[in-house]
Amino acid sequence: MTAQPFASILINNYNYGCFLKDAIDSALGQTYRSFEVIVVDDGSADNSREIILGYGSRIVPVLKQNEGQASAFNQGFLASKGNIICLLDSDDTFLPNKLELVVSALHAGGNSVGWCFHPLQLVDSTLSYLEGNAKALDIPEPLLQVDVRHKIRMGKLGEPFVIPATSGMCFTRACLKQIIPMPISKSVSLNDSYIKFAAMSICKGVVISDCLALQRIHEKNLFTLRENNQIQQAEIFINTAYHIQKKFPVIANFSDNLLATGLHLNRKISDEDSPYNLLVEEYISRRPILSRISIRLKQLLYRLREVFSD
Repeated sequence: MTAQPFASILINNYNYGCFLKDAIDSALGQTYRSFEVIVVDDGSADNSREIILGYGSRIVPVLKQNEGQASAFNQGFLASKGNIICLLDSDDTFLPNKLELVVSALHAGGNSVGWCFHPLQLVDSTLSYLEGNAKALDIPEPLLQVDVRHKIRMGKLGEPFVIPATSGMCFTRACLKQIIPMPISKSVSLNDSYIKFAAMSICKGVVISDCLALQRIHEKNLFTLRENNQIQQAEIFINTAYHIQKKFPVIANFSDNLLATGLHLNRKISDEDSPYNLLVEEYISRRPILSRISIRLKQLLYRLREVFSD
């Protein structure tokens, strides 16, 4: 490439001061040199802000009150200047060649490609590899161009790859401008799932088979590999379905499936009504009668599968 695209690495942080320096250092240590690092602190009460300010002009700090991960994504994107945007959770780290390979992959894909995903290597709190986790995807090529727009509009992805968590997701600015600002919600009940599902419904993408980032598994993890996380899963599925269907009605069949899954998980936890009952009622009211029936039938199917698998 004669002119290197400018890239932005957006680090979102909340009370992860114990890991934050590793994340920032890994972002600053990229072999690709045309980029900026933006660190959004979502109202941390630990030493995170002291760490952020210690980097001076090497990073762009965004210090805000606590409003949840979705708000951090919005503010980070607003502060960014890059044509390529890479997301990084503050307890994870990038490998040094991550940005170089992502920029190359997106450039090779052409203007119709809007996102780039890659798998994450799971590590412990000391960044030591956890055994039993694949270091690459089992796909036919090291770089796979993917178009799931038709499938997601039909209701299912059927993707030949594992959709990664935040630190394995990168986007073109043109793609993200159609998604962000995203609705905000407490904690991570509206998270990167909204962004990646929306992106896959809008644009083609590319998948890199190799792991280009390390995802920490530790006692403070809110979601990944956590036991008894059905409550949070239910919240994420219901919240994501509601907002995806509202802004991207073209993939309503897919959001119907998300909603049915969220409702099933919520009933699995408790007989009490969902805390998102009003959202569910509004969602259902926006859907035609056949879709309403389909959602309830899917709930029943999930329940039957669970009963017969026990």
